[in-house]
Amino acid sequence: MKRFPVKKALSELTKPEHSVLVVSGRKKEKVNIMVAGWVMRTSFNPPLLAVSVGHTRYTHELMKKYDEFVLAYPSAAQRDIVEYCGGCSGRDRNKIEEKNIETENAAKVNLLNIKGCRVNFECRKKAEFKTGDHTIFTGEVVNAVGDSEKNPLMNTGNYTYREINL
Repeated sequence: MKRFPVKKALSELTKPEHSVLVVSGRKKEKVNIMVAGWVMRTSFNPPLLAVSVGHTRYTHELMKKYDEFVLAYPSAAQRDIVEYCGGCSGRDRNKIEEKNIETENAAKVNLLNIKGCRVNFECRKKAEFKTGDHTIFTGEVVNAVGDSEKNPLMNTGNYTYREINL
């Protein structure tokens, strides 16, 4: 077997991965959208998902403050939203207004779902774990809405994305 530098193996050889839009904040206050790749299921009963967020991110600050978040899996048609939200911080701007992202009120949490996504998982925070320079936030999925017929957008590395035909 061939030996790889760890950084190269972790950043390049673990792709493709889902690009996930993390919606955090509060509906009546400022809502932020961040792109994450490190998302996973952690339990069937109750249904739990986890997302890893860097300590320096504005989303980290919001997820520490509030007990709800949405994990939205974008469709391939939403590549421009992923590229925009992954390329700037929401700390000093309103990404939803600037990019004119279509949203609707979430049914079970005090946030917004992103229209056009394959699925929006509305989550209530259950736990958080500091892991090096990131925190893993675990949330119980309390509702799911979207358009599951749409093809997913996958991160293939180095800020490139591809549609996966299902």
